[in-house]
Amino acid sequence: MEKKAKDHEMFFEKMIGSGKSVNPFLQMMYYRISFNTWRNYAKKLYLQKKHEEKMERKKERLEKQGRTFIPHPFEDERRKVQHIIIEVEEEILLTSDGEPEQEEIASQNG
Repeated sequence: MEKKAKDHEMFFEKMIGSGKSVNPFLQMMYYRISFNTWRNYAKKLYLQKKHEEKMERKKERLEKQGRTFIPHPFEDERRKVQHIIIEVEEEILLTSDGEPEQEEIASQNG
């Protein structure tokens, strides 16, 4: 139990002792954001390189066959535009102080 308490004390001393207050939650959040950004960028570069190699192999194969090669640009899966059909319902609520016909009948009777 004493070791855990010492570890906690040392942790807080390191955090506060430098004169800078650090929020561990934010620190972990920034780490995750930067890691995920790096991972997504690395994945995109890997997929782009793989696509270029595939296009090069396809070009060589088609040239051997005497056919024309038409390159296809690299498309990032996340950037593709997908059209979706959305049903739209309009609800209109009209209110008034009274109906004109009812007001005429009330004025005639009263």
